Amino acid sequence: KNTKVGLETLDLIGYDRDELLGQSALTLGIWAKPAQRSAMIAELRQGNRVAHTPIVLTTKTRESRNVLLSAQIADNDGGDYVLAYLIDITEQQRQAHALAQREAQLRAVFDAAMSVYLDRFLTVPAARLPEPGGTGGDPEGLLSELPMLLDRQQQVNETGELVPRYLAAGGQPE
Repeated sequence: KNTKVGLETLDLIGYDRDELLGQSALTLGIWAKPAQRSAMIAELRQGNRVAHTPIVLTTKTRESRNVLLSAQIADNDGGDYVLAYLIDITEQQRQAHALAQREAQLRAVFDAAMSVYLDRFLTVPAARLPEPGGTGGDPEGLLSELPMLLDRQQQVNETGELVPRYLAAGGQPE
């Protein structure tokens, strides 16, 4: 039975001190999973401490709170008491879950963007290698066409055809 309860615990579970004193947390339904309480009591009875054990408590308004429980047996005036300390981690877990969801959304957006990029810009039907379109011609005149073709979008084929014509006309690769 509860004999002393700290203010932080009262704030956490939403009960008044008078509602808890003399009552068992088990009978009040504070332990959302009574098996967790049984495991803690068994550890304490073996003379062990319980440290930072995740448990779920239920508040007076029936809200679940995730907490880390640390506890040990303490002797006070000839009687054994459970001295327990709770750390509420509910909000941290909610934030971690929200962050994980946000990261998953961003990963999905990134994957979709990469898929579009790869499909649109890199998956191009294979083009055959250009053949020189005749012999002769003025290499300097062909070379002067190159900047104009490079400045226009989607002129890859024309630029690719110009290069072998330049080389076939005797132009020097530099």
